[in-house]
Amino acid sequence: MMSGNGDFEIRGISMTHTDNYFLREVIDARWERQGKSENVAICLGCLKTLYKKNRGAVEENKNGVWHECYIIPVKDGGDNTLDNCGILCKECNTIYSDDSNEIDTIEKLREYKSKEFNKKVKKGVIPPAIPPGHHRK
Repeated sequence: MMSGNGDFEIRGISMTHTDNYFLREVIDARWERQGKSENVAICLGCLKTLYKKNRGAVEENKNGVWHECYIIPVKDGGDNTLDNCGILCKECNTIYSDDSNEIDTIEKLREYKSKEFNKKVKKGVIPPAIPPGHHRK
């Protein structure tokens, strides 16, 4: 239930629009937009194949590991809406979330990963659209 000030309650937990995580419904909707099927999606940054069951997996040799990310972090004014949610492979998420580098947009991430990105495009992988709120800083 949403109140007038942006606070809401879900499953008995009070939250605000600035809580630092995405609701399951938002992650599922983003997966669907980046998805090739119900259980397979592609990384917003490098177009690597991701597997729904491998969300946040920590095993080093596991393929298709992914994380949801804030296109614009909450600390920089981002929110936890669908337009600010992206799905990245483990490697792209590590690069994109590192504030010490110059990669602060999905476009710059794609440029940084251009060799892998372009190879996938040549094979016919269609890049997912970049969400509208796509600048990090």
